[in-house]
Amino acid sequence: MGEEGFSLIEVIAVAAILGVIIAPVYSLFAGASLATLLAGEETKAVAFAQERMEEIKGMGYPLLERNLNDKGELRLEESLGLFERETVIKKVGIDTLLPEGSGELLLLQINVSWGEGHRRSTTLTSYLGKGCWR
Repeated sequence: MGEEGFSLIEVIAVAAILGVIIAPVYSLFAGASLATLLAGEETKAVAFAQERMEEIKGMGYPLLERNLNDKGELRLEESLGLFERETVIKKVGIDTLLPEGSGELLLLQINVSWGEGHRRSTTLTSYLGKGCWR
């Protein structure tokens, strides 16, 4: 007589095969989700750094120079939720960029860090000059 259906061994074999196929696929999705989350955090960090850099450059050299301390630098730290932003403005010698040049330069450096445990960070660096020529 013809019996219809699957035996227990057949069902177990199919379940094992599916488990072997599905486990790596699930792992791939979990890894992709983590990569997307990290990329989103880095994008926010870069946006925070760019925002500050544009604000500083918009202030102009004279205003920034007036706010420097005795050592010719200014440091600002602030918290932006999960992110920490550090701004450093420092007077540097023109020969840093232009050997035998004249003028004045300010180094502008914005560092944004985030994350618990293993901290991540991104840094933007630029210069703002006054009377720079060769």
